[in-house]
Amino acid sequence: SFFLADYNPSVLHLVTLPNFILTWALYHRQSLTELQDVFSLEGELELTPSILEGFETYLCTHGMNLWFLSGGWSAEFIQLLYSTSSHLAAALPELSPVSILLGAETIYSPFALQAFTEAV
Repeated sequence: SFFLADYNPSVLHLVTLPNFILTWALYHRQSLTELQDVFSLEGELELTPSILEGFETYLCTHGMNLWFLSGGWSAEFIQLLYSTSSHLAAALPELSPVSILLGAETIYSPFALQAFTEAV
């Protein structure tokens, strides 16, 4: 399971999740028949309902979960991240262990930079 965190929720919806789907489709386009002809001549992938369903099915089949959390980097944000992870592990023991992914951030505040580096 993966926690994906960013300050902006729109980045998670419009960049992070689509990048996961695109990477999955590129990696599996030779092995999954439903992905063999889905890329346009320009190499673009349209996120159709069947593509999204295939991605969700793949995640479920492989016991993978994606969790999204947005907010400013702070001690409280890091605590929320870890406590949510612990609660999920206790409530859903069948889930695979949680990995935390941190993105490259443009950080303008020294306070936020400290919280970001403490999370690593």
